[in-house]
Amino acid sequence: MENLNWKDVAKKHIAKAELLKCLTIMKKHGIVTVDFVARFKKHKKMEDRVLREKRTYTSTEYAAQNELYNRLTFDMMCAIDGVKREMPEYLK
Repeated sequence: MENLNWKDVAKKHIAKAELLKCLTIMKKHGIVTVDFVARFKKHKKMEDRVLREKRTYTSTEYAAQNELYNRLTFDMMCAIDGVKREMPEYLK
């Protein structure tokens, strides 16, 4: 990824759903990631449970998983930019 600063690289990882790579970059650049890691683990645990049981998400599980993911990635983007914003309604 030539001529990209670390923020652009981290955002590209979010766009590719590579959240662990993004969290690693964020931590390397001094962003406290404890909360993000905890939420990522919760997201992963939900996903692993469905895969382990070899089934699809129920509509309730899917909604919860989707909301958790959207909030996590939005908050990560805000932390990368160093801003604090309210999540838009269309992402909730």
